[in-house]
Amino acid sequence: MTITELSINIIVIILLIPAIYYAVKLNRQLIKLEQNQQKMTELAQALKQAVETFDKTETIGGTVSTPCQTPVTDSSQNTTCLDNDPPSEAELELLQALRSIK
Repeated sequence: MTITELSINIIVIILLIPAIYYAVKLNRQLIKLEQNQQKMTELAQALKQAVETFDKTETIGGTVSTPCQTPVTDSSQNTTCLDNDPPSEAELELLQALRSIK
């Protein structure tokens, strides 16, 4: 083996090290991307199901929105409602979908 062949082999090895490093790094990022895509798909399905449930509640005759029985205005002029009505099935499904994001 000549000095030229040896130097070319060393250069190739030196260039392969960062290429392998970046390939491993990109592979990890692709795995994370696939996991995030799966989570987003699950979230979209859960939200779609919550909307369908909400629409069914609306068509059956359930109350979609009720006027606020106890409006409260704080110092920053934000109005909130202090109703003690239990959450609807659609609201519960939406909350469950949002919690599943974590």
